[in-house]
Amino acid sequence: MTINGKYFLIDVSINDENQRIDAYIVRYFVENDYVVTRNIIQNSLSYIRVNNKNVKKNYSIKAGDKIEIYIPEPVINDIKPEDINIPIIYEDDDIIVVNKPHGLVVHPAKTHNSGTLVHGLANRLNLSINIGGQLRPGIVHRLDKDTSGVMVVAKSEIAYNVLCKLFSERKIKKEYHAIVKGFLRDQKIELNAPIKRHYKFRKRFMVSENGKDAITHFTVKKEFEKNSLVVAKPITGRTHQIRVHLAYLRCPILGDPIYSKRNSESTNLKLMLVAKKIEFNHPVTGNNMKFEIDYPEHFQNCLEILGEY
Repeated sequence: MTINGKYFLIDVSINDENQRIDAYIVRYFVENDYVVTRNIIQNSLSYIRVNNKNVKKNYSIKAGDKIEIYIPEPVINDIKPEDINIPIIYEDDDIIVVNKPHGLVVHPAKTHNSGTLVHGLANRLNLSINIGGQLRPGIVHRLDKDTSGVMVVAKSEIAYNVLCKLFSERKIKKEYHAIVKGFLRDQKIELNAPIKRHYKFRKRFMVSENGKDAITHFTVKKEFEKNSLVVAKPITGRTHQIRVHLAYLRCPILGDPIYSKRNSESTNLKLMLVAKKIEFNHPVTGNNMKFEIDYPEHFQNCLEILGEY
């Protein structure tokens, strides 16, 4: 039985206490022959109350709790397929690995209702399954609009759930290459600098002791006269993490319109940041998967201008 558009009141017994509420509700519905996933529950958290109070998805239930939950009718997905050239590196029944071009937004938002990676993959993804959300089907991680490079996208719900878990547990290895201004103080740096949204400029993020933990490992690959080619391996996945951390180290990325002061050196440049490699265990088969791309044309041209590479 499906449960869209239904209301439930659940009494928690002593045998069920100390479980996360989202996991408990999924188990409750499965045991009562209802069709539901944790993703549906998490998307419905605004409709869940415990003892007449709103709770977070990691709330630990207690004996005697009264859970009220309403599963709303699904929103009709209106994402239309679009003819967008997206290089496919690998594809099977559960995942697609793509080389996202520079300038391409990953998923729809208020300011981007079309022309995104999701629209370009619409012919390949079964959007009716609603994997991961109405506007972000299959998206388990993002790249900034101006960051090009390798991305993995889920095609099945099991792949989506497992990949999200792997990302949350920091078991997916990513490697970025960046061309920066100046030189790092050391050839290798392990930077642990928390990040939060900027208090004044809402599109920016900043290093702050009150922010969320953010860890990036940096290695200098090559130094030029005034610039460096740097390898960045993020351990956490905060928005703009590599860009913020490099700016914090006083080595902003060339062409960064937010974290690098505009001047004759960077005004006409694209953002020189590339997601070069990704490695993870396949969410269904468990096989180790490694993917690496060549530098995009704009990145390679910049290196050639800076010097022999």
